[in-house]
Amino acid sequence: MGDMDYSGGTVESNNRYLLDKDGKNLVEVTLKAGTSRGAIPVDDYFMLGLRQRTENYLRGHNTVDDEGHFGNAPMGTSFTLFNSTYERLIRRLPLFNVLNAPYIDVKWLLFVDGGRTFDRAHIFEQGKILVDVGGGFKLDTPTRLFYLTYGRSLRDGTGTLVAYLGKRW
Repeated sequence: MGDMDYSGGTVESNNRYLLDKDGKNLVEVTLKAGTSRGAIPVDDYFMLGLRQRTENYLRGHNTVDDEGHFGNAPMGTSFTLFNSTYERLIRRLPLFNVLNAPYIDVKWLLFVDGGRTFDRAHIFEQGKILVDVGGGFKLDTPTRLFYLTYGRSLRDGTGTLVAYLGKRW
């Protein structure tokens, strides 16, 4: 691809704290940062927000606009990100191994996310500290996760309603 020569990397710390012996209340905290160097194409910039294949969750920001065009999310050559989630178990529903799962945990959750992007090429506006808050529901099996969340950006006043699936390894 011509004379493109760039590199980068990310570092991440994940912690989970159980607040009671039953495991019904828990807090998850994630700290993540990334940087790149060299002549990086805009398509490879770090992007904070929600999209089909999200790596850096900022749950009150959508990476696409209402017409489906990218460029709606905070982007930069470096970023810092903080995610925190409080989960509370509502009920465990037995499935008796229907759908290849013995049970489904129904949970509600609240979250606070914060992030900032930096762009040394000055293509995008220098990042402001962004704070997102929200809540939702989570269906949790031993192998799969389903989320339905609504996040709101406190700086921009925009909101994002998202449903997405996850897989446990």
